[in-house]
Amino acid sequence: MIIQGRMRCEGLVIGSPEVERFIEKIRSEKLTGYFLIEFESFTFLLFMEEGGLTHGFRVIEDQLFAFSHLPDILYSLEGGRMAFFEASAGALQGLLDMKFGNQVYGTLYTSFTDLEKLFLTLEQKRLTGSVEIDLPFLNAVVVMEKGTPIDVVVPQEEGKDGKEILSYILEKASEENGMVRIFERRNPLTILYPDPEEVFAWSHPRRLKLEFAFGQLGKEFEVLLDQKLTITQILNRLHVDFTEIADMYTYLSAKGYITTKRRFA
Repeated sequence: MIIQGRMRCEGLVIGSPEVERFIEKIRSEKLTGYFLIEFESFTFLLFMEEGGLTHGFRVIEDQLFAFSHLPDILYSLEGGRMAFFEASAGALQGLLDMKFGNQVYGTLYTSFTDLEKLFLTLEQKRLTGSVEIDLPFLNAVVVMEKGTPIDVVVPQEEGKDGKEILSYILEKASEENGMVRIFERRNPLTILYPDPEEVFAWSHPRRLKLEFAFGQLGKEFEVLLDQKLTITQILNRLHVDFTEIADMYTYLSAKGYITTKRRFA
């Protein structure tokens, strides 16, 4: 996960007046960037674009999990600290493309791919999205609009503009064992949300180990199913949107491993 930015403030205590004052400062200056919000057990990113709070995410093992309610509950959180990094709109858009975009062409390897020809193809197809280039010496994201690169997000390179950096990457990529992934931009998927008042629970004493297939989020979901909570309560404790557990819910429901019922039925 690449996200570059210039730190503007750190050590803000969640729930303190300083947080609200600093956010008001960002709004008045119409800055773009992100908050890194850290608690003992949770880490979040909260995007700001031109001074407005936009997308919230929980971070688990360098992956982003959508948490759209984060801006709404920010002032009610306690016990954590936050820092703000000013970043380009392209840096944020690249992350959104990799999170929500449709990966096309699979994973390409730089040893067998002519990147200059690849970008010509993307130009002809008028791709809007992002291209992630992962090389041993550099990780970059090229943000594209209708086939034209508009931003190159890399660890800060003094004295080089985006075109110079991209030319350097294209020149060196064939000499390195790297990977390329292309993400076509699309809106986040809309998934049918179950009844928020339904209680979720294991239907049988047998338990599945969800961590193997679904990682840390699966492990946490597995524990919460033992507590007979509503889906709303589960999502509040996981700090993610339903879309992030939809695959687990669908699989467990289809296989009969979980049952749902109205709390007061």
